[in-house]
Amino acid sequence: MSQNLGTIALPLTQTPALGITAAQVIKAAAGFLGPVFPSVVGSAGSLTLNDANVLVTAQTITGITAANPAVITISTVSTTNPFALGNPVLVTSAGGMTQINGVLGTVTAIGGSSGAWTVTTNINASAFSAWTTGGTCASFGAGNQILTLAYTAMTAGTIINPTQDLKFNNGLLVSGVPSAGSPVFSLWYN
Repeated sequence: MSQNLGTIALPLTQTPALGITAAQVIKAAAGFLGPVFPSVVGSAGSLTLNDANVLVTAQTITGITAANPAVITISTVSTTNPFALGNPVLVTSAGGMTQINGVLGTVTAIGGSSGAWTVTTNINASAFSAWTTGGTCASFGAGNQILTLAYTAMTAGTIINPTQDLKFNNGLLVSGVPSAGSPVFSLWYN
């Protein structure tokens, strides 16, 4: 199938339905985004599409404090902490403290040492379950944001057709923050 996005005609591929509850990379290479179809819509929330050129690539988590603020410890062995003050930070696949998965925070302090760097966030995790194992945290910025959709008023079958060429250079990262229901989206991309 070919879809015309602005002045560029592209063969587009449809993703399977995506039950988005945390960030996930849909395509790892450069391309263009086409129409977005909400198939089943929760009562509120949002869907964000980012270029996967993260400011900080995924780092392995070795601990998260259930506190306000949440402090994330990562296993990265390097001469400096990979995060910097003001970076956005997003946790995925953390065990136990599943409430933090997909929550976008900001780095307010960094510390630690090689193999045990710490990242203090503005996330209040004091009511979250205890972290048990695993997870990664990465950072991406508003400059890499392709499209954000609030789906409060969307209905099933609505087509969100970008009106411009929505190019991504480093892959397509999709994240969602549903507050109710089970939103399911299909994306078209090349």
